[in-house]
Amino acid sequence: MKSFRYIFFVFVLIVLFDQMISQSMNYLYEKTYVGQSGGKINHLLKDFKYISVLSIGNSRCAHHIIPNKINENAYNLSHNGMSLVFHTGLIDQLIMNENIKIDTLLLHIEMHEVFGEQFGLNKDVQHLKYYYDQNNWINSRIKELSRFENLKYLFASYKWNGKVLNIINNRIKSNNQALLNDGYVPKLTTSRDSINVLWTYNKGLENDTSILKSGINTDFIRYVEHIKELCDRNSIKLICFTSPVYNPLNNTVNRDVELEDYFKSKDISYFNYFHLYDSAKELRSVWVWNDNYHLNEDGAAIFTEIIRNDLNDL
Repeated sequence: MKSFRYIFFVFVLIVLFDQMISQSMNYLYEKTYVGQSGGKINHLLKDFKYISVLSIGNSRCAHHIIPNKINENAYNLSHNGMSLVFHTGLIDQLIMNENIKIDTLLLHIEMHEVFGEQFGLNKDVQHLKYYYDQNNWINSRIKELSRFENLKYLFASYKWNGKVLNIINNRIKSNNQALLNDGYVPKLTTSRDSINVLWTYNKGLENDTSILKSGINTDFIRYVEHIKELCDRNSIKLICFTSPVYNPLNNTVNRDVELEDYFKSKDISYFNYFHLYDSAKELRSVWVWNDNYHLNEDGAAIFTEIIRNDLNDL
């Protein structure tokens, strides 16, 4: 009997401690408005009820699209290093569960996510653990990660696993830093830009994109078509695009056609800027790039003007 009481007492303490940590982290998270561990999302939801053009993607969207050069109601909600499963979950949450109106969704697409092996990046959905109990799509994708994944969430504090220090740090910064009005974080120009560009360009030659397989992988189709369905149901214009790279190799032409045909078959507008370097002389200068894959702030201004004109021409 004493053993049972002891076990019960320990169980109650664990539950209380778990809830205390979870509620504390919830409070800190909800008051965080900077950084990529929820801060950019919270800032958008706090200060915006209407977005004309919402840009979402990885760092090649985060640093390339300057919203205020598109119009005053645009916002860049991109997250560095995240793959399409993360963007899909975030889009689902915004459209299905948040009080925000979006006119146009500008979604960045990476070639390696389209034509590579099945992503291997599906674990990125775990960065949306905060929405596990709120969002059915995110919940389902997390459960797919492993047979017993859902058991981890019996502990309310598990959704903060690996996030505690980032949340605390960003919460402190939220008191001391001005909010990013449109979500854009520039890559400032530096004296080392030319060195970075040439080094990463030569490194890129070693990772020839011809190793990518032909045929669009099923994960990509699954996620894009889910986003398309969400947009159609909510009268949101979906536009996909691929950012430029510095002096690209000309071995993706067949894949370009295949991807463009896919988007056309799904009635999705697609801007393929992968080879924009070849046609936009302003982007041929090494000084508008931060590295082989990322434009610096000067290059982003040039690129945003190009994409703004293409948006206006639709």
